[in-house]
Amino acid sequence: MQRSLFSYAGIIVGLILLIGIGYFVVRDLGLVTVQSSEDTAGLANLDADYIPVEEQGAENLTTPDLDRPYTAPDNLPEDIQQDSTQRVADAVEALKKDANNPAQWLTLAVYRKASADYDGAEEIWLYYTKRWPGDVTAWANLGDLYTNFKVDYPKAEENYKTAIRVNPSFIPGYRALHDLYRVKYKAETMLAAGVLKDGLTNNPGNFELLIVLSDYYIQKEMKAEAKAYLEQALAAAEPAGRGDMAPLIQAELDKLNQ
Repeated sequence: MQRSLFSYAGIIVGLILLIGIGYFVVRDLGLVTVQSSEDTAGLANLDADYIPVEEQGAENLTTPDLDRPYTAPDNLPEDIQQDSTQRVADAVEALKKDANNPAQWLTLAVYRKASADYDGAEEIWLYYTKRWPGDVTAWANLGDLYTNFKVDYPKAEENYKTAIRVNPSFIPGYRALHDLYRVKYKAETMLAAGVLKDGLTNNPGNFELLIVLSDYYIQKEMKAEAKAYLEQALAAAEPAGRGDMAPLIQAELDKLNQ
């Protein structure tokens, strides 16, 4: 098996998370229409204004339990435990005053997950997807939850796909779904490549996706495909502000050409 490009290049192009608490950092990158690909992950031909469910007001939903107990992880330093407990208390207080506060719901969910209260985090994220379905944050976090904690790979797939449909420019969603297909679910298919190709259709020349797809083909020992995407990554490096990677990509290309 070929050596991973990442291992020698030292690139980290994983999911963009807040350190230590697993909360997807999301930017409003706009929406782009998807085109089809031969080995698609089923994301093609989507409407740019796709919304998975109709947004619902609080009066139509059961509000998550704000009095649910919280215990900070005991492996954290005492000052961090105290800070976490205070932040949870502040979020709860703010939400009891005004439940129409998405940032505080996300904060509370993050701390619940960090304390291994996966049911509590899930409760909030499911609620959030109904209140604010056009925000990828909860969909992506549910995908992560079902991939790594409350393991349910079909649900993880569904939520990652929804995150991508909500915002086809959300690069961490493609990465997460690719990793799910590549390692844990439907690994015998070419869906791991297909989702990255869908991502590149939506985000032409995206450096991160090109690097990940190149690495996938290197690991599969599919030399022609690896070279093709490495060449695209080389061209995309400078515009992406990753000119420092160009010599390393070129070195990998030289090895493939031997």
